[in-house]
Amino acid sequence: MSRCKTLVILTPAFPADESPVNWVTTQQLFVKTVKETFPDLKVIVLSLYYPYSASSYEWHGIPVTSFNGTLYRKVRRILFWRRIWKQLSAIRRREEVIGLFSFWCGECALIGHYYGKRYEIRHYCWLCGQDARKTNRLVKYIRPRPDELIAMSDFLEQEFFRNHGIRPQYMIPNGIAPKDFPSSATGLRDVEILGVGTLSGFKQYHLFVDIIDSLRQSLPAIKGIHCGEGEDRERIQAQIGAKGLEAHFSLLGETPHLEVLSIMQRTKILLHTSDYEGFGVVCLEALYAGAHVISFIKPMNREIPHWHVVRTVEEMTEKARQLLLAPDTEYTPVCPYLMEDTVKAVLRLYSEDETRVIGENISYHDQAADTYDQTMEQDPVNVKIRQRVKEKFCQLLPSGLVMDFGGGTGQDLEWLTGHSFEVLFCEPSVAMRGKAIHYNDTVLRSDRITFLDSASTDFSTWHQQLPYPQKVDAVLSDFGALNYIPDIRSLFSNMARIVRPGGHFVLLVLKLNLKKRMKWHRRNAVRSLLFRTPFVMYIPYEKALRQTVFVHTIKEIETASAPYFSLGSEEGLDEYDFTLIHLVRNEKQD
Repeated sequence: MSRCKTLVILTPAFPADESPVNWVTTQQLFVKTVKETFPDLKVIVLSLYYPYSASSYEWHGIPVTSFNGTLYRKVRRILFWRRIWKQLSAIRRREEVIGLFSFWCGECALIGHYYGKRYEIRHYCWLCGQDARKTNRLVKYIRPRPDELIAMSDFLEQEFFRNHGIRPQYMIPNGIAPKDFPSSATGLRDVEILGVGTLSGFKQYHLFVDIIDSLRQSLPAIKGIHCGEGEDRERIQAQIGAKGLEAHFSLLGETPHLEVLSIMQRTKILLHTSDYEGFGVVCLEALYAGAHVISFIKPMNREIPHWHVVRTVEEMTEKARQLLLAPDTEYTPVCPYLMEDTVKAVLRLYSEDETRVIGENISYHDQAADTYDQTMEQDPVNVKIRQRVKEKFCQLLPSGLVMDFGGGTGQDLEWLTGHSFEVLFCEPSVAMRGKAIHYNDTVLRSDRITFLDSASTDFSTWHQQLPYPQKVDAVLSDFGALNYIPDIRSLFSNMARIVRPGGHFVLLVLKLNLKKRMKWHRRNAVRSLLFRTPFVMYIPYEKALRQTVFVHTIKEIETASAPYFSLGSEEGLDEYDFTLIHLVRNEKQD
């Protein structure tokens, strides 16, 4: 029986049924959009706390398992986590799990992180708001890597870094689904002020009451509505009574989502009085409904039309007054982000091809560019290795057009141009390439170098668009550039398109004995022996950043290149953990 590709979503809460109650809107929309956008992908939801029952059920055809974590206190938490762990293992045995996705950096992320690490399943955590605060004590136990964190907004990315010292590698904003909005909007705007959300302390709806009271002086017929429930309802209701605002401000309580959207289409201003917010979907929905939004928090660095950010209650009151009194205020829909785009961006992270790993390795080199030359110069061994590569290359080819593949900061350019080679410089890291260009502009001043742009350095596209009209006489790949590429068959296939028949491919690649492999990553070392797969190791870099290195054996390289290249020679530089390989392009064009 074939196993389905499956995404497992972990969330603290999820709807108990398909009723239209306005409950965890972002989670609902995200899950539904994944299912609609990727119909061949199976989605399974594990809800840790709500519903308040341990059960399995279907929600719009999507299997959901709830665990009712409220029953597990103190030491019994371990039993709770164990139940979820066992459920994940049951899913993994039945299905092909492509990844785990956690809402909030809390218990969901704690389980997702360590389960993914144990079974090498890709895990991502979407930072949604309060989890970026310094008070989130679980972060130090989760110890998330930057490359598994997705911030919902620029604000959350900055907050998480400021509070926890880890900068999320990805920022994917919240979004909406325009098709969910009622199509029967009349254009009438008879609700001046709207609030939507939980009536809790940090949402600060007491300020909402004060603002309506202040606006009543210049707008005697002002009408405000709030949709939502919470522990502060009685206090807010008492405040409304104390100020005599019963005719001006109504608490509607829990309201179906479709009805909320309909009210938004009649609204002029959505007030968002929360003192801390990730990227509230209600703000995006209000903008698309044509309302203006006023908030204390600016979620994105870019300006969003009709979204007004203020610092104080007085500024919020004055901005609302200006908008309501101005005769030319426009109430037109604004749609900055779609949930469909959000889902596509998240699912791209789980892509099975090599682009994700290559992208991560390029990001590593971007960050390492400033210190790369200094690091290389500190070890005199690197000078000896580079000299041996130079000697080998010049013996094979006295002159001609060569590609410096993975050229880094351009440390081979001096001797390449000094030997009258014409050089195509191919380096995908923008920061590394920038240093090489600066080195040529200020020191070498050579007109023999052509620097390929970012699009042309992507070898996976060379079968569609060659990086240069002329075939090269040789390719130089120094200091393990090949070791950052997971699919070397694709590399050799595309490289063959740019090398002339009889041309040369000189590679310096890593060579690690079993003892050193076991030291780097014992489990991967054993796996590579048992299953004859490339040994993979991870090299940490500043606060859990890492690059992925693939140690391909000589036999693997020879096999992958055989349809296009013949092995000319191999020279073991064992004392330096490198092998110098010479390949010759086959005369027969494949």
